[in-house]
Amino acid sequence: MILTCTIYTLADLFLRSEIVELVYTVSFKQSMYGLAAAMSCVYIIMNVIVIGLAALLIRKVVFYYD
Repeated sequence: MILTCTIYTLADLFLRSEIVELVYTVSFKQSMYGLAAAMSCVYIIMNVIVIGLAALLIRKVVFYYD
């Protein structure tokens, strides 16, 4: 449960960040769709890397009973 809660907490943290609001502003208020798409792609790649590293680190700490 610790691993699952950590991954969901990290994903929720990334969704509530200021970068998401910035991408929304650039995309819909300034009509720069290409820039917003590039920012979103970079942000998603960074999120996947951080969540993957956290999952790998916590997986080594969590002990599973067989």
